[in-house]
Amino acid sequence: EELIWWRELLRLELEKYRPNVLVALGNEALKALTSCAGITKWRGSILESSAIPQLKVIPSVRPAWIMRDNWEFYYISIRDFKRVAAESKSPERQLKEPEDEFIIGPSIEQAVDWLNHIQESKSPWYLDIETRGDTLTCFGLSSDARKGRAICVPIQTTTGPYWSVDEEAAIWRELSLAMGKNPYLRNQNIVYDLDYLLDHGCEPSGIDFDPMIGMNVAYPEFNKGLDFTTSIYTYYPYYKDEGKTWKKKVPDRKVWEYNCKDMVSTPKVSHGVLKDLSGDSLEEVCQKRSTAMLPIAIEMQRNRLRLNRGWHQKLAGLLMEEKFKVHSQLTELLSKDINVKSSIQVQKIIYDILRLPVKKKRVTGNVTTAENELKELRAAYPECDVLTLILKERHLRTKESNYINVKFDNDPDGSVYLGYMAVIGGTKTGRWSFSHSPKWRGSSPQTVPHVMRLMYEPPEGSVFWQRDLSQAEVRIVAWLADCKF
Repeated sequence: EELIWWRELLRLELEKYRPNVLVALGNEALKALTSCAGITKWRGSILESSAIPQLKVIPSVRPAWIMRDNWEFYYISIRDFKRVAAESKSPERQLKEPEDEFIIGPSIEQAVDWLNHIQESKSPWYLDIETRGDTLTCFGLSSDARKGRAICVPIQTTTGPYWSVDEEAAIWRELSLAMGKNPYLRNQNIVYDLDYLLDHGCEPSGIDFDPMIGMNVAYPEFNKGLDFTTSIYTYYPYYKDEGKTWKKKVPDRKVWEYNCKDMVSTPKVSHGVLKDLSGDSLEEVCQKRSTAMLPIAIEMQRNRLRLNRGWHQKLAGLLMEEKFKVHSQLTELLSKDINVKSSIQVQKIIYDILRLPVKKKRVTGNVTTAENELKELRAAYPECDVLTLILKERHLRTKESNYINVKFDNDPDGSVYLGYMAVIGGTKTGRWSFSHSPKWRGSSPQTVPHVMRLMYEPPEGSVFWQRDLSQAEVRIVAWLADCKF
């Protein structure tokens, strides 16, 4: 009741003074003034208050939160407050994007016209797919030659194929031709989209730019997602909550509209990132260090890693033997059999029988036997063999479930492969990262322990090659410090 009373008092004051714009600092202020929640998502958006109609609200993070080791948001907040300054001049909206034109549920003529335009225009163009589960459901198109316009071409709907067989074949043929004739393809995280499109015979003749990779070069400490970059480089309000993973019950039209929104946001984000790269003389760095590597990443994804069944069985046997040995030692020490994955059983052994200090979660205050807490106890009590054996058996069981007892996809040739996705802009330092494939079952190759890598083979005619620069960090520090040797 007290909260409602204060909210009503705030509403009355705002009705009385009617400022041109209101700044909502933090999540609670955002929820009080709008129907939105999630300050890091909505910050920078120019919204209308749900409490007072026609009152502009611009959310931003609280300064106190920035000071708690979130300093990258200092620069982001400066951008937010520049918008506040512009909007404070009038009660009318000052910063807004022009009206966009979407083609949703197109005819075959409209779809082919767009693809023909891309082939002939030779202007930078953008392509983005949407998936349901692991199946491509539609793709969107936009072009720098048709600013503010986008089309979503459906492939699969909730009730089945959108096109006839001949029509869909024509669309894939025209898209393949567009990719071959126009090498100026751009999109956010283009490697993901091409992983699906290559299955349909659509191979690009060139990739001009990926704004996610560009952000990684220009601002490695910032978020690289399209939701964040849209808030920085455009005046579109946050919309990414509308969907990222689509389930069957989601209406087709909602998926298509979301796809078109991505298609008008991405060009503006791309131009903004390219401008910042140019201003900092980083265009060539981005091209040589990152964009030029995209064909290699795509080829790696296409080839995948083949499972060596012999080594897989051998490693499975060795792991089982080691797990049995450790479990037997633990059972002998405790004079009873326990399940090391059971937090209740481990709590009873650690805290009730061994009488070690109780560890609790910092947030909830609940008693815990999580790995980090058990490692802290082991560091304090190195003579406690029970702790060492519990941690060791847990690790062995995790390896077994994550890398041995994994379901893989069979290829038509009868081989088993590990699919994965390469992410060039995945780390702040510029190193590549690898994630689980959205299409194929299996584990991420980045987390496979060194010994377990024996069960994977390179594609036929290739070899594994590893290179590293010894003491790379020390060399960079010495170079930056201009040390003389």
